[in-house]
Amino acid sequence: MNKTSFFITFSAQLPVLRFNRDVSKHIKRGHQWFFEDCFYQDECKKASSGFALFRHHHSENILGIGIFLKGSTLSCRFLFESRTRGNRHIQIELEEEFNQRWKLALKLRHSFYIETSQTTGFRLINGEGDLFPGLVIDLYGKYAVIKLDRSSLEKIWNLAYLAERLKEDFPNLEGIYYKNKIGEESQGKVLWGDIPEVITFKENGMIFSTQLREAAKTGFFLDQRDNRHVVRQLAKEKNVLNLFSYTGGFSVAAGLGFAASVTSVDIAKMAIENCEDQFQLNHLETKRFHLAQDVFVFLEEAIKKNKYYDFIIIDPPSFAPNEKSIDSAIAAYKKIFLLSMKLLPENGGFMAFSSCSSHITEAMFFGIIEECIAENKKKSQLIYRGGQPIDHPFMISMWAECKYLKFYLLSLLN
Repeated sequence: MNKTSFFITFSAQLPVLRFNRDVSKHIKRGHQWFFEDCFYQDECKKASSGFALFRHHHSENILGIGIFLKGSTLSCRFLFESRTRGNRHIQIELEEEFNQRWKLALKLRHSFYIETSQTTGFRLINGEGDLFPGLVIDLYGKYAVIKLDRSSLEKIWNLAYLAERLKEDFPNLEGIYYKNKIGEESQGKVLWGDIPEVITFKENGMIFSTQLREAAKTGFFLDQRDNRHVVRQLAKEKNVLNLFSYTGGFSVAAGLGFAASVTSVDIAKMAIENCEDQFQLNHLETKRFHLAQDVFVFLEEAIKKNKYYDFIIIDPPSFAPNEKSIDSAIAAYKKIFLLSMKLLPENGGFMAFSSCSSHITEAMFFGIIEECIAENKKKSQLIYRGGQPIDHPFMISMWAECKYLKFYLLSLLN
């Protein structure tokens, strides 16, 4: 495999596909996603998946090169503006452009992570946000994880070259892992070095562990970093309940913030077992309870037992993986929020509400929260509004698609 290019080698003749409308202004603003209804379908049927040249809708002008995925609703991920028609010249331009994009991404991270030992787990390449469509690279201390948002992109992104660049720019690395999309037959493969079963890394001085092969996403939910820091600041002397806790990121943050007690609930038994490991890594003596249980069942039982918590964190998995599931997601959010509010004491307390679904907009999500608070007949203060941290940038032109994380911390008053 070619180890001198970001991309798998071009075919001899790239297909040329026409947009059926003028999208040039969107391309100029950095938009990279174009759906199947943006193209002439007779041309798409003849083309195969891979690199393609994209042409202006009413002229012979080439707008640039992108990734064409046949049969996918998201047909085009635009890579680079170029009016050059020769494949060799486009390859040279493309490599120069992506080399600059890579350097820019490293420079950005150097400014806030690489120079400090307090945070060694961070995102190096955030897909479309760093103008690397479909590609994510996360660092966990001495280990790097590469992930593509669909396996078909393996025909585009050159994993061998990406590993070489990582080794060159991060000489302290000891292993690089390629992680397949969860649910596929294979979970991934080692690209270089050695990947131990469990690795540790730091986040704002906290110590976390992850099992890269088995864990969700690339290994940890790095995007909640800033929000965990806020929870740590406000947890002192609180009885904290962390729902959908996974391996306990928010739980450990609360423990290090001197919470009186921390209860973590998640249906995944392995995740709950790992939760205790995280507490021990941080030498915490906090009173804690780790429960492998369905959150909805836990809430109904806790209400019956008259249990109360001063600080409740609700960070569920994506209830809306697609547009068709929005209505059911809204219903699930409302149910979980209303049940959770019944566990606050009479004098009120803190509640953190989070959503990681891009199909649930900020306005939609905050509207759900407002409706639940109104139904609960409580006054409330918005203390903190969070989202993705600075290593998860996104293009302004792709705000709706890429600003997915919502986090609201409220104080509910009596």
